[in-house]
Amino acid sequence: MSDLRWTLIEDAFPYSLANKDTIPADQSLYDYLVKKASEIEMDPNDRQLLLDMSQMWGCYIGDAIDRQSLRFAFLEDCCGGGMNLGFMTSQMLIRYTEESVVASTFADILKKLAAPALASANILLKTLVVGIENLPSSPPTVSIKTEDGKEYQFDAAVVTTPLGWLKRNLHVFDPPIPGSLTKAISTISVGHLEKVYLTFPRAFWRTPSTSTSTSTSTPDPYPGYTNWTSPSYAPSTNPHAWPQEAYDLSAFAPPHAHPTLLFYTFGAASAHISGAIHGQPPATQHAFLAAFFAPYVARLPGFADGDPACVPVASLATAWRFDDLAGGGSYCNFQVGLEDADVGLEALRTGCPDRRVWFAGEHVAPVEEMGTVTGAYLSGEGAARRVVAALGGGEEV
Repeated sequence: MSDLRWTLIEDAFPYSLANKDTIPADQSLYDYLVKKASEIEMDPNDRQLLLDMSQMWGCYIGDAIDRQSLRFAFLEDCCGGGMNLGFMTSQMLIRYTEESVVASTFADILKKLAAPALASANILLKTLVVGIENLPSSPPTVSIKTEDGKEYQFDAAVVTTPLGWLKRNLHVFDPPIPGSLTKAISTISVGHLEKVYLTFPRAFWRTPSTSTSTSTSTPDPYPGYTNWTSPSYAPSTNPHAWPQEAYDLSAFAPPHAHPTLLFYTFGAASAHISGAIHGQPPATQHAFLAAFFAPYVARLPGFADGDPACVPVASLATAWRFDDLAGGGSYCNFQVGLEDADVGLEALRTGCPDRRVWFAGEHVAPVEEMGTVTGAYLSGEGAARRVVAALGGGEEV
């Protein structure tokens, strides 16, 4: 069923690209899947299960699948390895199907990439930019103003702020940026993906339980990923039956393995969770998270009611929704209602060359890497080439 789900979603990408000029703006990816599922001869319960499983597409875009524009679904065709950077070593990776996941963090990679800048540039941290102004000079000069009242002048600027921050801070540009850019920034949507980590005394889900009352048989090996589709058994904590999914971080090779489950949440569910814990003391946050995810933890292999190993001892949750510098979201997506998102993306990639101001970030990435770390990196390379060409150092690529 999982294979069929992904087959239908992958089929939607070329359909979207071939028909983007005629697909109604209000048609969603979910509409497409409902239609395709209706054409397959199968048991009605299986068909419903297939559609329930498709809801997990929300973890890729940070919003419900019925908010995903079918017209621009082809812009989301980046899931085949968006994290598979060529310089990662085999010791740093664990492979789920065709995707590679960093087992530790991006710290070592970032250290290597940042080394030239750290050695050659003046980097100001914890410095809030409040103005990006073009001074009346020839060639153009870019003046960057900071919250502490200081002003810095440059030959060119690359704005790498998240799309959500740009949406809220278009006023920092003086004069205002062109209408095509303003429209793109205003209309391309931002997802609300959040992550919750629950750490246990040990990875009980990899060990058969001694209890027979609440446990299930343990697969060998444990698959590493669990999907709870439309759970109706948690009416007090999840009355809307939001689907849940978790990755097993104990599956990594040492020293990166640890008894932690990583839950992805999106849309209304992520809003509910982050809203409930935002601003609360750590103990209150932990109690809420442990209670919210308890019904799903209880259905894992090896679970035994009353076993201390099945009770989380630590938790951590992101809260991008309340992060002003992130713009209150995670990364860009393309929701129903968009008319010309592809035109807007091209405007973002072009930037303002006449003002020597360019943009970079996952929202300015090549189409095949939109919304990924790789995409953010590649967009920076693209902006750097444009800067070099504009300053007479070579041809733009």
